[in-house]
Amino acid sequence: MLCEHDGENEICTISASDPLNLLGILLPGPKVAALPGNRILFRAGIPIAILAGKETKFLAQIAPEDEWAIKNQLQRKLLPPQLKAYI
Repeated sequence: MLCEHDGENEICTISASDPLNLLGILLPGPKVAALPGNRILFRAGIPIAILAGKETKFLAQIAPEDEWAIKNQLQRKLLPPQLKAYI
């Protein structure tokens, strides 16, 4: 589980194979196959996007300027250590 706090809302990303994956079971939305590469992104406890295979699906309306950041968070694209040294 990877969580960040962005002001008012907490954003958490979990693997679909995590036991906390209750999407499509207790939570509204499509069931996501429990494969290690599949991920679910929650904002303030509400599922807003999933990554299944290589496809990102949005479960809520997302501002176009936020789509890129959400896709990167789902794919866990992090900065390489060489670039982090400059931040």
